[in-house]
Amino acid sequence: MKPVSPLRYPGGKACLAELLADAIRVNGLHGCAYYEPYAGGAGAALSLLMNETVSEIFINDADERVHAFWDAALNHTERFVEKILTIPLSVQEWHRQNEVCEKPRNHSR
Repeated sequence: MKPVSPLRYPGGKACLAELLADAIRVNGLHGCAYYEPYAGGAGAALSLLMNETVSEIFINDADERVHAFWDAALNHTERFVEKILTIPLSVQEWHRQNEVCEKPRNHSR
């Protein structure tokens, strides 16, 4: 299975995409909207969308770090890409980002 998500997420549901697609087909729901409250990497949702099994996806996640990732990637794409291209890859930056991940509420989005 080729990964469709930019995130490699533990406990991911991408492996369920085919099963979900079958359930959607059997129930005559082809082209429906797909809602995933605990999206994580959204592998299943993205697979269903890319295969045109569903017409749109709605994703969310209780983990504010995951939510912040998807919000930045989808709603602030240019700024997100700019950060990816310009943030230095260094041990010092890794420590800074690790602090953000460990204590997200101490930092702004």
